[in-house]
Amino acid sequence: MSHARPADQGATVIEYVLLAGLIVVIVIAAVTLLGGHVTALADTVAAPSGPSAGTAP
Repeated sequence: MSHARPADQGATVIEYVLLAGLIVVIVIAAVTLLGGHVTALADTVAAPSGPSAGTAP
């Protein structure tokens, strides 16, 4: 049975923390860059259009 040495376990924890931090940075960058586009798309989809827009059935 193979056990990791304490120094190796510490290095593994640091690697996971760095990886998680990188993922957080990527998600924040994606939301920042695409947030305006998604909002504009949602506004376009939600906007009424056509001759019957604004009339109740």
